[in-house]
Amino acid sequence: MSVDPRTVVLVAAAFQLVVVALMAGLRHLRPGQPGLGAWLGSQVAVLLVAALTAAREQLPWVVAPMGTHLLLVSGDALMLEGLVQFHGLPRRLPRILDAAVLAAVPVAQLLLRSPPSNVRLATTEIAVTWFLARAGIEPLLWAPARRSRAQGVVSAVLLAGAAMGLSRAAFFLWGPSIDTRFVQGPALVYIALALMLVNVAASAGFLYLGFDRVERELRAAVSEVRTLSSLLPICASCKKVRDDGGYWRQIETYLRSHSGIAFTHGYCPDCVAKLYPEGS
Repeated sequence: MSVDPRTVVLVAAAFQLVVVALMAGLRHLRPGQPGLGAWLGSQVAVLLVAALTAAREQLPWVVAPMGTHLLLVSGDALMLEGLVQFHGLPRRLPRILDAAVLAAVPVAQLLLRSPPSNVRLATTEIAVTWFLARAGIEPLLWAPARRSRAQGVVSAVLLAGAAMGLSRAAFFLWGPSIDTRFVQGPALVYIALALMLVNVAASAGFLYLGFDRVERELRAAVSEVRTLSSLLPICASCKKVRDDGGYWRQIETYLRSHSGIAFTHGYCPDCVAKLYPEGS
């Protein structure tokens, strides 16, 4: 049974719309969280890729495929940027290198417009592999991020996406010649499904990262509250303690009301010697 590529692309667009809505909701809940804006931008870029791909036959060259390919790689670059911001990762490579990889995509689209399209398509896939591989590996090189189980899941998804991108680049470079303006037929179905799976899984991982941080922050806050509640203000002179209402009370009274402890009064040996020297 044959699968209509346009239908697959539209289904991918529908899934991506849900992902964008979820990411936007998380960013609304956590407006100050670093990285969420970049992740939202990456998913919007992929949504636009799906929409432009569905309408590509009616669009000029500068929009499809050149704009489509640039949006696709930009989305992966934003995934990397979001992880850098989220974890506060050190920048291991200069930004100019990423800019050069990104710029290679529209340059290849302009210089290699005539069929076959293999090298042009492979250029995009190599750029995709570059950003996804870095997004998967670099957080694992940073100890604070490496301790997060959620980051391990995200890295696994991104590295799987990088492996898919590399396999597609190899297919375009060493596979059959593509003599049409666009990828069509089964190849388009595979690419659309791969993009949908990787981006849905990556977005789920980003949401996992976000909620995992919320949970860890709540645990830290609860621990801090418990620590603060266990501190008991006591007068250095008279030894009265301050209760929750701000009143200073004898320590025996405070402990009796808070713990039910009953006191019996007597004298320690030091006080007996001080108060009754003649008896010592």
